[in-house]
Amino acid sequence: MSILVNATSNFHENQLLNWLLRQGAAPGADFNNYPYLSLYTSDPTDDNTVALANEVSGNGYTRMLTSGFDLNQSTGIGTLRSETNFPTATPAGWGTITDVGLCTSLTTGSLIFHARVNPNEGVYVSAGDTFSVLSGPNGTAVGLCGTQQVPIEGWSALYMYQIMYNLLNNTNYTSNGLNVYAKLFTTMPGYNSVGGIEVPTIKYGVATNYVAPQIAGTSKWTNPTSGSTSNTTVIDFFSLNSTSDFLGANTDIGYVEGMCFYYISGTFNQLAFLCPFDTPILIKKYDNLRFPIGKLKIGLE
Repeated sequence: MSILVNATSNFHENQLLNWLLRQGAAPGADFNNYPYLSLYTSDPTDDNTVALANEVSGNGYTRMLTSGFDLNQSTGIGTLRSETNFPTATPAGWGTITDVGLCTSLTTGSLIFHARVNPNEGVYVSAGDTFSVLSGPNGTAVGLCGTQQVPIEGWSALYMYQIMYNLLNNTNYTSNGLNVYAKLFTTMPGYNSVGGIEVPTIKYGVATNYVAPQIAGTSKWTNPTSGSTSNTTVIDFFSLNSTSDFLGANTDIGYVEGMCFYYISGTFNQLAFLCPFDTPILIKKYDNLRFPIGKLKIGLE
């Protein structure tokens, strides 16, 4: 059975945002094992309560512990390391399996990822049948954006790799702490961290007053709910103008396509998350780009 996991639960989205922006623990740090595969007879949605209600129960069913995933560092996508066979359905069948999930524990716990099985109409499990999930490239593929090469949720490929490796292979890494900064780009970089033109600090021989603000901290973002959070402090990208009268650019900047979040510690400077603007923003001399409290909302879907 081939399964492409392409939806992230609210529980895990909240974990990711807490980890990136609010000094939270690394995703997956709250459970001490590989994740468990789970089966559903209807869409579990992103809500853990709905997932528990729609999960198969009885007739020999139990969640199955995985043996880890092999991760592709260039895409951040993991494939199941070994085939996983569920118990034989007995004495009755399980009905039509429409969705599969990854959970934090053998019973209850929290849903992490979920997706439709392939084929989309589901697979009927009769009494005596065994439901199997394949390994390798033809089996289960897991990523923060499903199996797409371009992460639609904004994570850079390397950060996806780090997050997924920790989550799927029962390893831990440290919190980002306060070392997350926002940068503005006139040309956005790729998700592989290649390319991109950041707003300069010097232009035409003049200091632009551009700054990359430090944005991480428990007091700087709301506690994430349903996979989204918003800023609780003002975020400015330009310091005092040369006249010291107001915050703003000392020279014309041009159009800004978006911003990116970077983990910066000493000489280490790693792209973490990309936030392209819906429409490029023109910044002229004396302009400031400011996000008032509650006006910058970061959401995962």
